[in-house]
Amino acid sequence: MVFFEGATSHPRPADAPEVASQKEKARDALLAETTPLFALLDGARAPRIRELLRESIDEHRSLYEGVQGDALGEVAPYLVRLSPESDLFEKLVDEGWGQSWGVYLTSERPLPEVRRHLRRLTMVDAEGEAKRLYFRFQDPRVLRRFLVMSNLRQRAEMFGVILEAFLMEGEQGEVLRASHAPVAP
Repeated sequence: MVFFEGATSHPRPADAPEVASQKEKARDALLAETTPLFALLDGARAPRIRELLRESIDEHRSLYEGVQGDALGEVAPYLVRLSPESDLFEKLVDEGWGQSWGVYLTSERPLPEVRRHLRRLTMVDAEGEAKRLYFRFQDPRVLRRFLVMSNLRQRAEMFGVILEAFLMEGEQGEVLRASHAPVAP
């Protein structure tokens, strides 16, 4: 198969002025990051996400692997390193901001290393549950709540030595930035 970047159009109604303003603020905040920017996208939120990734020149990979990963491809989290040369960043902000399509993160590390770290976080043990559960931290609504409720150890595990910051939409579409908090001695 051959895909062309930006080949499919996605006609959308014009945003209300306040939504357009939020998207512009999000774009500015994300572009102001000096560390390389990644997007962690929730494939379960919209088929459009996978379509954009297929047409993108940006390096991307699912966090899931193997046969089970292939079976969950339509709902998998996808990590993409956003390059300044592609159109993907603009489309993600324009179409996905305010729709809980995913979260952004910053890291100096290459995509395979960031992916390896994030893969370790996809499954969690939950109190009272016999089986491990998927942790859908690629959903900004989930990550916002987790970061507020997490203790220093959990937060340190989330960021590791790999990630510098998470950026995500707030409940009102505002940009929230969470930085690594060191573990107290």
